[in-house]
Amino acid sequence: MTIAAFFDVDGTLLKANIVHHYLYLAKQDRSLWQQGLTTARLLSLVPFYLWLDRISRDAFNHVFYQNYDGLSVEQCFALGQRYFQQKLRSGLFPAALQQIAEHKSQGAKIVLVTGSVDCIIAPLAEFLGVSSLTTQLQVCNGYYTGNLQGEPVAEQEKARLIRQFAASQGIDLQHSYAYGDSIADLPMLQAIGHPVAVNPDVALSRIATQAGWPIKQWKADRHSTPSSPTVVSQPPEPCL
Repeated sequence: MTIAAFFDVDGTLLKANIVHHYLYLAKQDRSLWQQGLTTARLLSLVPFYLWLDRISRDAFNHVFYQNYDGLSVEQCFALGQRYFQQKLRSGLFPAALQQIAEHKSQGAKIVLVTGSVDCIIAPLAEFLGVSSLTTQLQVCNGYYTGNLQGEPVAEQEKARLIRQFAASQGIDLQHSYAYGDSIADLPMLQAIGHPVAVNPDVALSRIATQAGWPIKQWKADRHSTPSSPTVVSQPPEPCL
């Protein structure tokens, strides 16, 4: 049986979230006036988004990804590559990279499991040389519709996808590892034999402490930039 290490991305491998990702995509190649309007509109919705996220990460993702309605898939993949080079790459936690390298040296398969979309995660997965399970958006005529294709990769869906992936790849979950930072990652962590809480929120920290799980604090090092070959990612085929 194969051993795997499953990593949440936002807050676990780097300090960012799906709001940051969308803002970057939405503001690129726009006038300062358009950028200001985009930022102001999103800021006005922050209290609602925070409230919704506290109720359900699944519900938050369903609502938030409506913002992608009308965005070009091809352009989002091109901007996702630029975003990775300009922002995400330098924001990767050195300790996370070290942990991934350690698991790789032991022959483990590395899998990113994240609620972020493929146009954002593809460059990161290619940089790390790993697999990924991401939230998928519906596409029509080359543009995102704002609707999800299936369920968002959060909460129980993370655990379900991990079990499905493990069954298809012959992965021994009992001897595998999982890393997450949020209480929304709890089902994923509970599905694995060796769960690790990374930069945990209050709720996850309490559960991890009670269960005796390892707790890690990983931070960014702005003075170093990881170097590794990258491959330009390609957008998926449109679903008409």
